[in-house]
Amino acid sequence: MALAPACKRASAPAPGAGEGASATLRSPTVLLFPSAGKDADGVWARGCARLMARQIDRAAGRDTAVVALVVGVTPSKIGYVLPSAPILLDEARAMARKSGAAMLARVHIHPPSSEYENILMDVYDVAKLETRFSHVYPWNPHHDLPPLLAATADLANTVGIAVNVRALADDAPFIQTSSAAALESLLGYLDNLSLGVAAQGRPLGPAYRPPGELLDAALTADPGFGTARALKEAGLTARFDRVMVTEKMLRE
Repeated sequence: MALAPACKRASAPAPGAGEGASATLRSPTVLLFPSAGKDADGVWARGCARLMARQIDRAAGRDTAVVALVVGVTPSKIGYVLPSAPILLDEARAMARKSGAAMLARVHIHPPSSEYENILMDVYDVAKLETRFSHVYPWNPHHDLPPLLAATADLANTVGIAVNVRALADDAPFIQTSSAAALESLLGYLDNLSLGVAAQGRPLGPAYRPPGELLDAALTADPGFGTARALKEAGLTARFDRVMVTEKMLRE
């Protein structure tokens, strides 16, 4: 989407992947904002943030880390807003305040070279907009899975969510599989399923792919991928995580 911003409208918090969440979002501890330096990394940025939040929530036993997904809407289509930060830091802060979150985290994918990606995580105190934590996690997406266990533990510790570090690894998709292709397909499934829900019948952009195809691709890459298998078997009753969707009105 090469579109210019016109105005912004925030939607009510919504389920991201058949999660079965209620329409009213209880105040999270931290709101995560994914961003990326290029469009091709959008799936990884949103996916990494969602995996981190999901593992923290499972370990904590409640929805305390929530990802904010920003979708762009034009008269002809709806799709994710990237590259770079979908919204400004002040806008993210306003969204975090409205949700009741005390902290906000930026999860950004930046490619310093053709071989490596950096996952940059910055955590801010919402009240003062002071940086509480900042770290870079180098990663080779062509060969390795992202170092999300370390990033997830750092995030939980920084925002004060008391969890057992071992519990953060329980049924973690990034530990279940050793296939980067399988994990990326799973994240694409979550991306497209959430986008389809947010569209509510409005036209989707050309990048949209049927979620079922991506789930099948994940299982083709790794037939033993437990999370992908469970989501496929559960169908529409599957619950993966809870997200908050915000719409940004754009013009062509």
